[in-house]
Amino acid sequence: MGITAYENNVVTETITKSYTDFQVADTTKSVDLFTLDPQSGVLSFDVNISKSLSGVDDSNCLLTIKQKNGNTKFLDKINVSNNIVVDSRQSIRNLIDYPYLSVPTIWSMGGNANIIRHYPMSCGTQSAQLMAGGNDAFSYADHVTTEEGNGSTWTYSADMSYSRNRTSGCGIQTSALVNGGSNDTDSTMEESEEYNGSTWSSGGDLSVGRRNHTSCGTQSAGLAIGGNISGADASDSTEEYNGTAWSTGGSLNTARQRLGSFGIDSAAVVYTGDNNISYYISTEEYNGTAWTTVNDMITTNKMGPGSSGTQTDGLSIGGGTNPHVESYDGTNWSTEDRLNVARRGAASGGTGSVAWTSCGYSRDYDSSLGYVLTSENYNSASSATNVTYSASIASEGIKAWIIGGHLSTLRRLNSNAGTQTAAFTTCGLNDTTTYITSTEEYDGSSWSSGGTVSLGAYGQGSSGTQTAGLKVGGRSSAAAYEDDSEEYNGTSWSSGGALTAGRRYFSSIGTQTANLACLGSTSADSYDSSTEEYNGTSWSSGATINTGRYKGAGAGLSADAIIFGGQDVSTDWLSSSEIYNGTSWTIGEDLNSTRTWMSGSGSSHMAALCFHGFKLPSTFTTYTYDTEEFDGTSWFLTSDTNIYAGYDGGNGSESSALACGGYNTARVLTESEEFHKYTASNLSNLNSGSLTFTVKYIKYYN
Repeated sequence: MGITAYENNVVTETITKSYTDFQVADTTKSVDLFTLDPQSGVLSFDVNISKSLSGVDDSNCLLTIKQKNGNTKFLDKINVSNNIVVDSRQSIRNLIDYPYLSVPTIWSMGGNANIIRHYPMSCGTQSAQLMAGGNDAFSYADHVTTEEGNGSTWTYSADMSYSRNRTSGCGIQTSALVNGGSNDTDSTMEESEEYNGSTWSSGGDLSVGRRNHTSCGTQSAGLAIGGNISGADASDSTEEYNGTAWSTGGSLNTARQRLGSFGIDSAAVVYTGDNNISYYISTEEYNGTAWTTVNDMITTNKMGPGSSGTQTDGLSIGGGTNPHVESYDGTNWSTEDRLNVARRGAASGGTGSVAWTSCGYSRDYDSSLGYVLTSENYNSASSATNVTYSASIASEGIKAWIIGGHLSTLRRLNSNAGTQTAAFTTCGLNDTTTYITSTEEYDGSSWSSGGTVSLGAYGQGSSGTQTAGLKVGGRSSAAAYEDDSEEYNGTSWSSGGALTAGRRYFSSIGTQTANLACLGSTSADSYDSSTEEYNGTSWSSGATINTGRYKGAGAGLSADAIIFGGQDVSTDWLSSSEIYNGTSWTIGEDLNSTRTWMSGSGSSHMAALCFHGFKLPSTFTTYTYDTEEFDGTSWFLTSDTNIYAGYDGGNGSESSALACGGYNTARVLTESEEFHKYTASNLSNLNSGSLTFTVKYIKYYN
């Protein structure tokens, strides 16, 4: 079932579309470019934009490239005015990692799991999935929970008797087996459990405890292969299960851990893995008695891959730092469509042509991700339909987040001020617990060094401009609740007036000489409802907020402000907002979801953005891409961020915002993102200029 190229069958095609092809008395129009059969793969795809958008401001227009094969798959968005990719899922400009654009329709996104799982047991078909155990990304607690999937949604089922991580399993959703693993009390478990579709019950114990191993077969005829028996050494041993007890099987030719397998107890395949020193590409087949070394895989560094299928029709799914998928036909390995999200230690199952994978770890491959909840479903090219590539021009009040410059310093719990093209961020913590005193300034494209604050802190507030800024409060090494203020002139920091009461995790709203400090915590376990106002010299008490809260966000000016989200005294997550007119606070409109540890921007209580952070029903292990915009009447979802994060700095307006730094699952960030919002233009005046698409593709056969 592998994809193999016809020799010398590379075709280059040029498609030219006039802007008049996109002319319409509306704000968007899509035009189909070309169609390929599912056995073709795109090697390269580029577009040359001849700019001449008469009657339309081209800075407001984005060209979107999409791939359609049943479901539409977004590839690239390109700004018509400068030919720059502003948003990308699989860039048509850089195909080194994605050389087959027609094939990626084979892997499609499924539903998100309920919790993060790393190295769980898994088995089942694409429409009847099962996974249990694994560990949590932050606490590293080992799960006892089970989830069943149907290809689109996941629901909880009965818990196992034991929590376990780095475990393995086999079978189907209604007749499954889990064995071995590790947990907080046992580094190598012997216990097995059997699942009947509704409950778990005890099975026979392994002869020896093991983890980081692999299993294949059925509940009554299964294998447990390799892994760690004790210490860090990889094992070559195999055990066979008959539905009641385990017995010794044949020994692998190469001892290995974090390996993959598929097949049944009398016709199995193992592949890849490592021994803590070297990664393997070797493959072995089992006939029920002995293991035989056969042809190597194509890709190295695939530890912890997913698996599906049989000895003559199997898949290796991801693993290591790779999104690679390879198929095995009983003799040779072939390259298949890559995953949308690289992952290792993931759940998986299915056949060689209809498979699935879920959860796992991705950060080594994609620095914007970490432990993931996403699932993907695989349907082989033999069942795929034709693939159509389309282009559309849209001018519809474009709203998009694009990646900006990188900070020089890792920082989280930092604070920002200024505009998108003239901003500063200051203070925070690095990837340890070091209090940062440096400031960085942003010019709309890159960050440069600014002045040094006198007192490093985190959870402080910042506001004002790049040349007339304010930093106030936070937590420092000297005090849990700082009352310190410092003023910035674009070069250096100087002392300002002291808060009446020190506070952290709050919002500073306004300018250097007319500022509002609100929300936050002023003492242990306090969720403050007080506010303070600054006149450029001293702070004084302001009006009381209706719902005391901290870890929320705010926007606007000192006499025209809005605050939203956060947590209250009951540690409940909030969706509520409040509006300040300079005298009193009134209840505003609710966000679409409860949210905390997020950032905000905006020019008034009538125009604000809320982005990043955590939202229910997630926990503090799950961040969000969601952005909400407030137009003075209601909050509504707008363009997603490219990076999910929390504890970051945010500033700017509702139409031109900046986010930088923060924390992302298991990594402190240096990335920045810019939010752009343009005014829509009617496309009926498009009457000159052209788009030239050049595609190079290659024919394949199975």
